[in-house]
Amino acid sequence: MIESLDRSSTLKDIAQSCGVSLTTVSYALREHPCVNLKTAKRIRSAAARLRYDPAAHTAARKMVLRQHGREVLNHVVGLFIPPAFHTTAYYARLFEGIMEVLTKEGYAILITYDYSPHDPQPTRIPPAFLAGNIDGLITFPRSEPLFLNKLRGAAGFGARPVVSLLQSQKDCAGVMAGYAAGAEAAAAHLLDLGHRRFLFLRWIYEAPPRGFESEFLKWEGLCRAFSARRLKVDHHVQVAQIRSYHWLDPRMLHDLNAEELTTVEIDGCYVGLASYLREHPEITAVLAMNDASALRAWALLEREGIRVPRDVSIVGFDDTDPKLDADGKNLLTTVRLPLEELGREAARQLVGAITGRTKREEPVILPTELVVRGSTAVPCNQRMAAIEDRRVNQ
Repeated sequence: MIESLDRSSTLKDIAQSCGVSLTTVSYALREHPCVNLKTAKRIRSAAARLRYDPAAHTAARKMVLRQHGREVLNHVVGLFIPPAFHTTAYYARLFEGIMEVLTKEGYAILITYDYSPHDPQPTRIPPAFLAGNIDGLITFPRSEPLFLNKLRGAAGFGARPVVSLLQSQKDCAGVMAGYAAGAEAAAAHLLDLGHRRFLFLRWIYEAPPRGFESEFLKWEGLCRAFSARRLKVDHHVQVAQIRSYHWLDPRMLHDLNAEELTTVEIDGCYVGLASYLREHPEITAVLAMNDASALRAWALLEREGIRVPRDVSIVGFDDTDPKLDADGKNLLTTVRLPLEELGREAARQLVGAITGRTKREEPVILPTELVVRGSTAVPCNQRMAAIEDRRVNQ
């Protein structure tokens, strides 16, 4: 009888200790009803006495099963996250939804940063992602296509399911928000108030997957709102491109001096946002890429004496970062994304694909909601807006 603790105990050690077969030990430790209660109790007692650790034999068990053409669930999923994931409310709420579902389903998460297209080494992947230790993956918009291609080529990952959250990707399930509908609602709200000249803040315009697909969809929604009112969007909307990711980061809101955080690109020229709006009083509304960029625009305008919403109305996107008044009331009109539910749905899609319970070919698109607050109002000079409307549509 083997009682030595100098090495990790095995099922064979337990079987010899109890005088039963390996199959009986395996069934007993898995609480299979085919083993009578008295024998099962004796086997589990021997396993505890011998300090049997099933985790120590997981790799060997997987190897044997794979030799017989069978896979073993790790109950672990991978998550590629942007570096700002743990510092912003936007990503924290997505993560909350993901964890809520995965915890209930008995899954753990293996996390690593994803890599921007500008990263000098965009295809570094931790070995655990390549060695068959995860059952599937959730990615975010910045994930480099080469990153996924390298995973697909690894024997330990191959065709395992991937869910792309917030942006569609080839050969992946997708969970997205209704960006186009949200932007259309925001633009319609401003148009109905009487605004006719807009500034549209967006990230540098690159085609997906380099650019943000959400920005293309927002532009599509904006165009729909103008088309529904028979207005020519090119005459009414000036596009301002943001040059720095820090515009989108709420942690950088207090930096109002750095050139890259105060200027935008308009018609190929870099201009100060506040000075541009001062020189173009016909622009009475700003549609921002997210709440952080809306709040930065607001702060820059305030510094130059341009009042929100009396002089310029501002609309954000996401409903994550508030502009609080003296009473703690959020003043920012914005488009609310169902962030927690987006995370939950991504996790549900992934678990369903891993277990074979569900499989979707088309991306899931969850609705957004326009939340009207104190940063939008009727333009100060409606007569100017009406004259401008008639002029550009003659």
